[in-house]
Amino acid sequence: MDADEFKGWLEFMKFNDAEATRALGVGSRNTVAKFKAEGAPRYIGLACAALALNARPWTYRIEGTEEMSEEDQLIEQAVRQQGSRDYNTPSGATLDQLTEFIQAGRFRAFSRLYRRFQTVHPGNAAYLEAQIMPKVRNALILRKESFKALQTYEKENPEFTTKTFEALQSPESFETHMKAVEEQLDRICTERRSSTD
Repeated sequence: MDADEFKGWLEFMKFNDAEATRALGVGSRNTVAKFKAEGAPRYIGLACAALALNARPWTYRIEGTEEMSEEDQLIEQAVRQQGSRDYNTPSGATLDQLTEFIQAGRFRAFSRLYRRFQTVHPGNAAYLEAQIMPKVRNALILRKESFKALQTYEKENPEFTTKTFEALQSPESFETHMKAVEEQLDRICTERRSSTD
């Protein structure tokens, strides 16, 4: 949906930016302003068409999805938003969700999303893979509040990156790996504090 089509829809619906934001369920009026300037993704165009036709929200569920966990929903939503204009990079939704998972210590979810993305978007897998270690390192620094401890750990464990990617292939292995790394960081921090006392 290009910018002129979006502005035409606003006029047809007699919506101001705030009303369009609420009707479309987008985060802010800035998003609507962006759609007016640059156009909107296909899914927004489809939502606009549905609203113009006064269509009701979809309520039919495929058997089994009613039991989809919150984590599964977040993973599927991130993967489905590949290419969304709402992000600076085509993989932005997945990158943001990976950050949320790892900073919250949801290591299994991080692994599951990474693996799901690789399966659904193999053409973008290398780009995502290049973002993994910076996310892991940043999360460890934030969670343990020690950059120096991570530096020391990586000097003691030069295979850290390789082992992280090996563990990432299994949610259980990745969780075990990350908890072991955190325990080692705690040990390093304790040793540092006791040596300065």
